[in-house]
Amino acid sequence: MEEKDPIQRLREAAETGKVDDLRVLIQKDAYIFERIDEIPFTDTPLHIAAKEGQIEFAMEMMNLKPSFARKLNPDGFCPMHLAVVNGKTELVLRLLQTDKDLVRVKGTEGMTPFHRVVTMGNSQSQLLVEVLEACPKCIEDVTVRNETALHLALIKNQMKAFGILIGWLQRSTGTHISILDFEKNIVNWTDKDNNTVLHIAAKKGQDEALKLLLDSQLWLNVKAKNSDGLTALKIKEKRETPSIDINMSGKDDDDPKIKQLKKKVNFSRRIKVLADRLKNTMSVEVINTMLVVMALVLTATHQSSLSPREVVRFVLVLELRDLCPFTFSNGIPPLKIWSIWNLCLLVIFEILPFLTLLVLLYVIRKSILQMKAEIQYRMKMHNVFHTDANVGIIRRLARRLAFVVFLLPYILDTIF
Repeated sequence: MEEKDPIQRLREAAETGKVDDLRVLIQKDAYIFERIDEIPFTDTPLHIAAKEGQIEFAMEMMNLKPSFARKLNPDGFCPMHLAVVNGKTELVLRLLQTDKDLVRVKGTEGMTPFHRVVTMGNSQSQLLVEVLEACPKCIEDVTVRNETALHLALIKNQMKAFGILIGWLQRSTGTHISILDFEKNIVNWTDKDNNTVLHIAAKKGQDEALKLLLDSQLWLNVKAKNSDGLTALKIKEKRETPSIDINMSGKDDDDPKIKQLKKKVNFSRRIKVLADRLKNTMSVEVINTMLVVMALVLTATHQSSLSPREVVRFVLVLELRDLCPFTFSNGIPPLKIWSIWNLCLLVIFEILPFLTLLVLLYVIRKSILQMKAEIQYRMKMHNVFHTDANVGIIRRLARRLAFVVFLLPYILDTIF
């Protein structure tokens, strides 16, 4: 009887999870993995083990040939893709522990394993939370159509996954360039047609998603226009198809992590998140430098015996005495004070603080006007998306609360 090809035997061992057969084949042919790796797109033993959920065999392959974890098969799937689409959750978590960036491997159409988790439906909600906690940056990946995970969740009508992503974005305290830039970039990201998630939700009639976005404390660009020059509000007003009523809850809502992410973020929680982001964004060197500067300022302030106005008055008195010596006591000789030095002191202690105050007031006024226009537009969108006629008092209260909630993050983002 003709002996089977070693590679075929290796594939069978991967399918059945026989680790002992794997070791025997390696002893007989030390270059068996290299011959498989020469094929650009192929199902490696790790692909087969991932598809079948053979955890022990897959982890042994990760030790022996970790590069197989990023190799694509003819369908454009890496082993992590196959484990996700075949529902092998335990193996996905084990691979995630070995290398968290495996969920960012791009396959066909630029879809990552994380994107697959988002589009798999409510059955993968717990896995979605686990992936976000293990690799927060995976939410930044986009497809070849420039779609984020938020876009994909709405396109596939996965409202529960969308709610989890929105809740996670509001609570994320990772290290970013700015305290608001990370969430602003993600939630306002545009696809190839310049559609934000607001545009997608408006096009598909997903009013629950629109309400969730508008009620969240994310920094939405509600006036963004797509390639057709339409805002989400214009799309909503022109759309004739009825709204889609999709239940955003699921059978695993009892999971504490999912329940926490789906809760509405209150004002105090939001401030705490922004403070944590600011702390994580600042390096140890920056914090030490700021402490040194603050210490120097406090020391200089404490040691100065004259206030700025007293210094100016003292210099002016000396100048007057120099000009009119007869008005002073003859026991004190006249002093020669440079007029340019007096002018500098006057600018530093009198005019400069006043100009600084004017600039600060201008910035605050501009911020308030921008926020007023933003809130008015948001309330107009609320009036379109919330059709209940008995919420007038709530809207008026929300308008005032929104002003406070949105103004503070804007100022913090301007400063930092």
